[in-house]
Amino acid sequence: MDPLTAISLASAIVQFIDFSSKLVSGAREIYVSASGDTEENRSVEVITTEMKALSLRLSPTSSSRSEDEKSLSRLAAECEIVSGQILELLNKIKPKDSTSRRQSVWAAFKNKLQEREKAELETRLHNCRSQLGLQLNFLMSSETRHKLDSLISSAEGDTATLGILQSDIEQLTRGVTVTSISPETQTQIKEALDLSGRAYETAAQQRILRSLSFVDMYGRFEAVDIAHYKTFEWIFEDKPEHTKNDYNFSHRETFLHWLSAGTGIFHISGKLGSGKSTLMKFLCSHERTSVELEKWAGDRKLVFAKFFFWKPGTTLQRSLGGLFRSLLHDTLETHPELIPAVLPDQWARLKSTPWHIQTDLHLSNEDIRVAFSRLIKHRNLYRNHCFCFFIDGLDEFEEPFKDSKDMINLLISWTEVAPEDVKICVSSREYNAFQDSFSDERRLCLQDLTRDDMERYIRDRLSDMRTKDKASIEPFAKAVARKANGIFLWTTLVVKSLRERLGDGYELDFLEQELDSIPEELEHLFKYLLRSIAKPARKSAYRTFAMVMEARTWELEISLASYYFFNHYETDKEFAMQPSFRIARPKEQSEAARRDMARKRLNGCCRGLLELSTHQGHFTIVFTHRSVPEFLESPETIIQMGLYLRNFSPIDAISQLFLAEVLMADSASMNIGSLSIRTYSVLRMLHQSKADWAPYHFRDTCLHTAVLELQGKDTKDPSLGYGRIIVKPDSYFTSIAGDYDESAVVSPLHISAFLGDYDYIAWKLGCDSTIIETDLKKYLLIRWIMHGAVYVGNIGCFKLLGLFLSRGLLPQTVLHTQILIPGYDGDVELTFWQSFILVSALEYIPMHDMRSFKWHARISGFGGEYHQNFGEIIEKFLRLGADLDLWMWVPDDSRALISAGSCANVQYDHVRASKSEVTLGIERKKIVLEAQISRSTYELINSKDGRISLRDLIVFWKLENTEILLQLIDKKMEQQEHTSGDKIGVKRTLQVALL
Repeated sequence: MDPLTAISLASAIVQFIDFSSKLVSGAREIYVSASGDTEENRSVEVITTEMKALSLRLSPTSSSRSEDEKSLSRLAAECEIVSGQILELLNKIKPKDSTSRRQSVWAAFKNKLQEREKAELETRLHNCRSQLGLQLNFLMSSETRHKLDSLISSAEGDTATLGILQSDIEQLTRGVTVTSISPETQTQIKEALDLSGRAYETAAQQRILRSLSFVDMYGRFEAVDIAHYKTFEWIFEDKPEHTKNDYNFSHRETFLHWLSAGTGIFHISGKLGSGKSTLMKFLCSHERTSVELEKWAGDRKLVFAKFFFWKPGTTLQRSLGGLFRSLLHDTLETHPELIPAVLPDQWARLKSTPWHIQTDLHLSNEDIRVAFSRLIKHRNLYRNHCFCFFIDGLDEFEEPFKDSKDMINLLISWTEVAPEDVKICVSSREYNAFQDSFSDERRLCLQDLTRDDMERYIRDRLSDMRTKDKASIEPFAKAVARKANGIFLWTTLVVKSLRERLGDGYELDFLEQELDSIPEELEHLFKYLLRSIAKPARKSAYRTFAMVMEARTWELEISLASYYFFNHYETDKEFAMQPSFRIARPKEQSEAARRDMARKRLNGCCRGLLELSTHQGHFTIVFTHRSVPEFLESPETIIQMGLYLRNFSPIDAISQLFLAEVLMADSASMNIGSLSIRTYSVLRMLHQSKADWAPYHFRDTCLHTAVLELQGKDTKDPSLGYGRIIVKPDSYFTSIAGDYDESAVVSPLHISAFLGDYDYIAWKLGCDSTIIETDLKKYLLIRWIMHGAVYVGNIGCFKLLGLFLSRGLLPQTVLHTQILIPGYDGDVELTFWQSFILVSALEYIPMHDMRSFKWHARISGFGGEYHQNFGEIIEKFLRLGADLDLWMWVPDDSRALISAGSCANVQYDHVRASKSEVTLGIERKKIVLEAQISRSTYELINSKDGRISLRDLIVFWKLENTEILLQLIDKKMEQQEHTSGDKIGVKRTLQVALL
């Protein structure tokens, strides 16, 4: 029996016993007056109805298997029998004619005659009460607890399931206070409620953790090669066999002492490619690290978290925002008891939200920065907790307005706040900023310590290869390690090349000669490896490098599945667009076989400079080390590559390979969310690079058809724009609010509209009127354009709004508001203009207010052109007759909450309204939406006693064309005053009450 069924059945039994006991014992005396009134406002008819409803909930499940489950089911069956007897008794005393005074008196007399039957019922109910206490133990068993936790986790998005569970637990809650149940049973109910409460607390914790996490959070950590099974073990060996080197031994002891008893920051430094990240991953994963840190922690709870910076990665992977998110996530995941102290406002909001109401929890960068600061500075936390953070790749940190010294100062400040309770292990290259800031006494210089490890690695990698002279492997390994000079990347690339030579039949004596010709510096090694590529394969190699570098520019990934088709592209640049490819798709090979062949081609032509990264079974091509693209971007290499890149467009190649992959994909295995991200990225690349033009054969015909067929949708499906456009793994935009289809949007048409691709959408409107042939199609397209314009700042979207106005979509045209207004769930419709101006009032950030949003990733691309276009589109609306009667209203009680700093209403850079009441027109129609408003806009409202007009907003926004807009408003107001007369007409007035 699943825990939901068990709790539901138990709550029904509790409610039944309480109701029946009071009824039979006389606590609920039944008066059968002619009017039907009773002492508690309940007639016999009402009580009979309630008893029947309770009886229906007592039907035991047929899937009971354990003895506990069977016993609970038997108790429910017994209660069901008792309910039948009570119903029979009620029928006996019920008057035939409730309006007859005589019948009512006779029924009351019969009620007194049933004392014997009542006594029998009381006995049976007493037995049920006794059994209830025993069966509640079943609800608190470890197995049930585990099942309930799993249920909460899996059903968090299931509103119906959570609603039922909340209702059942509320019934149990009432059972705690009923007088008809024994104190012992009430105690057991409280324990069952505590179990359920903990389960829902876990659900709230998971929601916070999801809001902190981002898909690439562990991307760099996972991408670091797992260290050779003996590599770096010297650092934890009590009696290192491979060295009696005092230097190594002393540094090992220094690090172990820091782990078990030290303080401050420990610095692992090293040259480029010396294996710093590999060592950091080894340390983070090794149980000895935890053992030593536990010695330091003593009686306190050890909090351990890690972050690996990655410059070639996403913004979060190389910034403080990603560092804060990752460390907070790891900390709160392992120690969720810290959440209320670190994120008190968000925790209070989630705890006050009904269980079955699913709300997205958005944590801005500033929210997270403040939360992390609270974690570090909260002195009470150190009574029971201590913190150790491992942070790799400080030299890969990158932010526009901060440098390495800013980050160093930040890390040092953490350890200074609580010197005995916070310590950090960091790694970096040997840059002056790090060498000068961290203590020499707490530092390992990696390239000076890894000679023996390299010898082990080389020896083990070569020993499994066929060679006649096995005895020579040991001295050869020493020679390679000596030449590596502590650079592990050099070692891995050279060993990979040497293994290939051995595989081709060369012996060690030949490799010894070749080793002498291999340069020691990494840059020269890269040149050597490129020269070693056979001339026929160089073109493929350089073009592959060019594609991976271009993909990084657009935060795209080239999958191994798409790279399989690279040879097809080399033969025919439009191979995937040919009807013959679609008809004769090469399905004779399995996906695994194609992937294996693509891997061999990649390894064969790229000499180890590219490798495969895997995430959830998805293989993508990445550079082996970030020094590789740095080398490829050098002027000398660019010139050399240019010889092989004539008439080659990396953007076009990426697009064609992606199309081929989509055409070949199996719909059953394709992740639609991933498809949405990649489709968005490809279209953004084509749009911003202007690499696509009319008649848009690739985008409009091939890609559009391919992605829709993969989803099993028709190209004319009117609901293609429903759902989410996922722009990054942790970022998406929705097409409508309220209850919507959460599937990802992979429609090139709607993604292009959101991107503001004016040329494509204008061309499409001119040649295919079916894209707006129905209201739904038209409104979904406008929704994406409006969102792209106001919220994201895509300039082309403003031009598209103007295009629709020019083509006859008037400001007064009524639209489906539910589709257009974020957070709105209702049936009141607004006009095109009202929808736009309401979205703008809530989401537009004036230029002078940008500074208060400095932590907001949303404004990164906003500039003067954005604000200019915003002002021009408002002017166009007004010239075409837009309604001026707009008022924004924050009631006094809401402003009082905000002034008091209510956690649910006040954020760093905005005032959040969990519910916004919108009153429309003289009809007083109300809609409810969730919204937030910038602090400065709220301050304007507050200064106007809670109410502002459209004119107030225009003045506040300080647009370039403010004077023109005010003149248009004044002129129209004068016209309205002259024409009002006796017929004022129906005035549409929009008021927004932010609660």
